[in-house]
Amino acid sequence: MEEKLNYIHQHEWDAHQLSIEQCKSLGNQQAAYFVQRDLTFRKDVIIYFILILYLFFIINSMNQSFVLILNHLLNLLEQLTVVDQYGFQVKLNNDKKKRF
Repeated sequence: MEEKLNYIHQHEWDAHQLSIEQCKSLGNQQAAYFVQRDLTFRKDVIIYFILILYLFFIINSMNQSFVLILNHLLNLLEQLTVVDQYGFQVKLNNDKKKRF
């Protein structure tokens, strides 16, 4: 079972990487861009999810309320950004891109 989990962890993003490479080789830059954005977003979400769980256990151990955890979650999501194909940071919580 542990070998299977290791294999899954090692190849977690292979489908995205393969799709990006094939789109670029076929000259479909727009599709490659959107798959790359999806990949970046998913990786960022996992990082923030781990941070949120960590905060949950810290706050829970301090006997704080669940509302405080939700406030931390909302603050993290408001700050969530990714890098677009041009190297600009893009906030994900806005409808329009804000480059900064």
